[in-house]
Amino acid sequence: MLGFVVFATASPYFNIKKIDVVRDNPNISPAAIEAVLTDFYEKNMLFLRDADVRSRLHAEFPEFREISVNEKWPSTIELKIQVSPPMFTLFNTETANFSTVSEDGVILAESLGENLSVVKVFQHPEPLLERQEFINANSLQKILDAQKMLLRELGLPISEVRILSRANELHLVTRGEVAIWIDLSLPIEPQIQKLVLAENEIDLGSNSLEHIDLRIPKQIFWK
Repeated sequence: MLGFVVFATASPYFNIKKIDVVRDNPNISPAAIEAVLTDFYEKNMLFLRDADVRSRLHAEFPEFREISVNEKWPSTIELKIQVSPPMFTLFNTETANFSTVSEDGVILAESLGENLSVVKVFQHPEPLLERQEFINANSLQKILDAQKMLLRELGLPISEVRILSRANELHLVTRGEVAIWIDLSLPIEPQIQKLVLAENEIDLGSNSLEHIDLRIPKQIFWK
């Protein structure tokens, strides 16, 4: 046994010679992944920590949602990589460029999805760059939740979705061109519920409404 341990630790037989990449997305570049993991080559498999591999890849490729590391002895590691699915097409109104954001809030390298809803981005003067962590997943879910609640509770379909980056606000524009202002840093349900309770007083069917402000807790303002 001692002889095997000495052989395994001293011999290059168990050093990593090959990194295989199994991907669920053709836009994942095995060459780019191997380049990031260059210093793992010739590392002894006995001393390999899977967490180190995952940490390195997540740092360079934040769009990777899941990374599994399988050791194939004596000298190969296999990586199974899953990318966070695309969620919205973003249109940056400041720079006039389109991007695709994943469910985890990362700007993806892949081309725009034809069936994705468009979200307009305001107050973001810099271009949205590939692999940029633009928004958190919780805020993206709030966009979906707010639209569903407005349709379910008030019968209000949304024609346009806007994100104000600096203010961390969501503006949902109804088909009647009324902008509903929501604070993305606060829970969605209490904000929408205020509008439900004030529906008759505000007269949501009026053509004279410009916007409704739900951002202030326990208060509602409209113009």
